Amino acid sequence: MLGWLQFLILLGVFIVYGITRWFEAPTMWVFALPLSFRVIAQTLDTVGRSSATRKHFEYQYKPDVASWLEGDVRSTYPPNRETKASSPASTVG
Repeated sequence: MLGWLQFLILLGVFIVYGITRWFEAPTMWVFALPLSFRVIAQTLDTVGRSSATRKHFEYQYKPDVASWLEGDVRSTYPPNRETKASSPASTVG
């Protein structure tokens, strides 16, 4: 999001530079910062999605449990949440 915000601000700055005729071609290098943020964000998103797909990540909203495969074993976070959620509530006398 920071990259998009910087990109929009830079577009505004270049429009003002164009109107006031204060623009010079070497100023174009400042587009590299928001574009590099975009490339980094896209790379991190792709790596995260491929990792989640590879490990068969699942999230159940109702019990608030995340699970994934580690080798052939399914792990959950928080551990044992499913068993705690299904156990009867204790009554305090």
